[in-house]
Amino acid sequence: MSVANFINLCGDLAKNHFAIESLRDAQITVLERIYSSPFCLATMPTGAGKTLLYALPAMAWKNDGPVLVICPLISLMRDQLRRMQEASINAIIFTADQSEEERKLSYMRLKSGNCQVIFASPERMVMPSFQKVLLNAKLSMVVVDEAHCVVSWGPGFRPEYRELGILLERLKPPRILAITATASAASRRMISDRVFPSGTLVDETVFSPLGKNIFVEVNRVFSEEEKWITLCAALEKTPFKRALVYFPRREQCEKAVIDLRKKNIHAVVYHAGLTKYQKQDVEKYVQSAALNVVVCATLAFGMGVDIPQVNLVVVFGFPANIEEYFQMIGRAGRAGEASRTLLLWSGADPKKRNFQFDATFLDPSRVDEVVRKMSSCFPASHCTRFVSFTKLKSIIGVNVKNPDRDLEAIIVALRLMDRVALSGSHENNISIVFERGVTPQQIRVALPAGITRRSLFFDAFERLFHNDWMKQSGAECVLRISLLCDETRMSEQQLLEVLDYYSNEGKFEYSFISPQEVLDGVILRGDVADARAQLQVYSKARAQFHESLRQLENLAASRNCRLAAAENFFARRSGAQSKMTQMCRQCDLCFEQLKKGKGPTGFNLFREFSAVKVLENKAEARI
Repeated sequence: MSVANFINLCGDLAKNHFAIESLRDAQITVLERIYSSPFCLATMPTGAGKTLLYALPAMAWKNDGPVLVICPLISLMRDQLRRMQEASINAIIFTADQSEEERKLSYMRLKSGNCQVIFASPERMVMPSFQKVLLNAKLSMVVVDEAHCVVSWGPGFRPEYRELGILLERLKPPRILAITATASAASRRMISDRVFPSGTLVDETVFSPLGKNIFVEVNRVFSEEEKWITLCAALEKTPFKRALVYFPRREQCEKAVIDLRKKNIHAVVYHAGLTKYQKQDVEKYVQSAALNVVVCATLAFGMGVDIPQVNLVVVFGFPANIEEYFQMIGRAGRAGEASRTLLLWSGADPKKRNFQFDATFLDPSRVDEVVRKMSSCFPASHCTRFVSFTKLKSIIGVNVKNPDRDLEAIIVALRLMDRVALSGSHENNISIVFERGVTPQQIRVALPAGITRRSLFFDAFERLFHNDWMKQSGAECVLRISLLCDETRMSEQQLLEVLDYYSNEGKFEYSFISPQEVLDGVILRGDVADARAQLQVYSKARAQFHESLRQLENLAASRNCRLAAAENFFARRSGAQSKMTQMCRQCDLCFEQLKKGKGPTGFNLFREFSAVKVLENKAEARI
């Protein structure tokens, strides 16, 4: 099949299964790349139709094996599963919340070959039994959705994303596609390094992080009070069906809802402090409400929340960086309707963010100093060890005024240096420490021939750990019990019997680590030399995050065009510049230039949104 025939087939499938008359130019471009190249990385704005990039190939290549989609959020997977079912595409799902009956049915369909799309969480991907089934499934493609999670460091950090490259190396799928809405050139390099096989050529397709239907406006105010007045004026004067207002903190969201309701503006709250069921209730209500609704949210309202008709997004204060900012405003206009976004900031906002940056990302020299102090906490090379936060604080001597913040900064650094191992934060873990002079390989070699529980136990170690670990005297490790049971095919009771046997023999010691203890500590991997060797990696990542914050400051303070510099930040490669050098024609500054006759005519986006009236009434919102 030629690439032209493949695209024609995808167009027919889109029409027949999704009632889409024609594919967008960006979708065609990425589909062509997927067909022609085994390794692709695509950045496309929210609402650009990324789902079709794997749904259509899954149907076109149905005889070549299913497409595996690795997705970070259960709600997002459930929504995509529903869309596949509505399109008559055989899809299955593997999540932590599914019933045993649903999981068995999914496994049955996967093993029988009765599926075209497999949705799985990164946590499921690290399970050895799941990997074995996938190896037998002969996948046609693996898709890493929301690939920016690979370089994440904040509260939404998903450590399993860091392991995907290792897992995909084992699966060896014929095609890998990584997709995300926002990724700078530096972020794309990190994604490529962590997802795709080492030394391979990755075909990058980079589009603007923002749809052309979204108008970007920035308003600098001079106090928090004026910021609030300007927000209320925007809500009162801008026609909207669904408005989304992002606040930095939860308490601000809750107070805003109360104050907006006093003004007879219908508002609801959404933040990470809500339970899963409360979030689901809010999402369902906002989707179906007859009234115009304002959602007061933190960044928790992001991936996996698919609410249509959001045609006004207000960002109240500075986000952490420009990539986070575009993730926020990208929630607007998902159906292609003209939409307005407004960033409200004061001179204090960039100062606050720079202070938070310095508190979160320690100077590399300070990180080196702390790592050296922690030398006794690190295990040997290839090993892992659990260390409580209490012990870390006592060793590294964190700031007594804010010890939790200082400790958090150290953990951020260790994560970026890949010195933090995976843990089951909601289940029991086990720590195993072999006696000095004893190696796992010595015990394995001495076992009699045949399959026994003891041989299964050490066979699991051989699959889970590096060869050098097996040969290491006094080797140690920390593992989720569920992972060890899965890999050994033993129950917890059978596993305990093997552990007790070797403990009584004096070969190793073991101890259990409860879920609460896991939350109150960290699992470190490698020795101190391994950690210090990664300082350069940390320095580069820190510089990348700082540059992203600086780009947001530039966008907010620009006097020429809001998006031209940002476009270069996202699109540049090896010093190349974006074609957008002067006017984006979708921001307030360009609009003012066009009003004065200093640019090309035909700028109608913001006029569709009564923009002239809104801009001319800006002064009314000021004190």
